[in-house]
Amino acid sequence: MIDALKMIGALLCGAALLFLVYVHSDEQRNHDFTTWVNSEGQSADSCSSIGEGLRCVIPAAKGALPYLSILSSLIAAGFGIRAATITIRNSIDDFISDLTRQGRWASMAAVAASLSVILQGGTG
Repeated sequence: MIDALKMIGALLCGAALLFLVYVHSDEQRNHDFTTWVNSEGQSADSCSSIGEGLRCVIPAAKGALPYLSILSSLIAAGFGIRAATITIRNSIDDFISDLTRQGRWASMAAVAASLSVILQGGTG
């Protein structure tokens, strides 16, 4: 279950990164997207269709990105500290299981850190 969640998280992070690269790769596309997101004069009626709803939601989500990035980095730090505090026992059977547990925590820390970096890229 955790491996599936990590895979879904990695795919979502990759999709967000590809979207940011696509938007910022062309000056006109970047300008159009920025104009669309920052358009003024939105009323409650202008958010009736899905496209207009996204235009109404994106500025609020953009304001939340720094806080989500901070939260994600704190989660990554917590996972990293948990991975570092796992006691590695001296017996060969226990040693392998301890390394496996430590690797799981460290991989969750890496996924949370990568999410934090992607969220930081969206705030700029």
